[in-house]
Amino acid sequence: MNPDYYKTKYGMMYKHELDRVKEMDDYQLETRYGKMTKQDKIGAFYEALTDEDRAKSLRKKMEGNHGIVAGAKRATHSTKMRIPNPPMKFIKVLNNDDDNNGNVDKKALFYFSDGNYYLYSFVCNNLTDGVRRSTINETMTFLSNSEGEILDADEIYNASGYVHSTDAMNYTVAALES
Repeated sequence: MNPDYYKTKYGMMYKHELDRVKEMDDYQLETRYGKMTKQDKIGAFYEALTDEDRAKSLRKKMEGNHGIVAGAKRATHSTKMRIPNPPMKFIKVLNNDDDNNGNVDKKALFYFSDGNYYLYSFVCNNLTDGVRRSTINETMTFLSNSEGEILDADEIYNASGYVHSTDAMNYTVAALES
């Protein structure tokens, strides 16, 4: 996972959470976290806490609650900070086709700490049979083998439209751990 994922993908949300981290004391941060329910906000909040090296006990709690594994290090302002490594690990892109006519097929393979592989899939196809026109536009995740072949056709996560692979896999982790 990109260590600056929320900073780059959700800049406004990250800035909001960073302002909170800078303005609140540790008790207030703990209280604020207790009210959070949305995964993206929690991720941005965790990233801001990590970037500011604040509330270590809260970060430990968040790591336990959300399967975040503190691990890889990166240099920032001459100090080394720990960043989250999710239990879902990206393996490789299997397909990234876009014909510029609205037809998109994106697939990526991930490995989960449970020992299984999972396929991320986003498909957008404009279909016509000469009479009718329909559109498939959805994001899904499936249990797969190490080659990305689907083992179980029941999707673990499904959403209408495009969902970034990081978000889809975060939702998949949540579904697997519930």
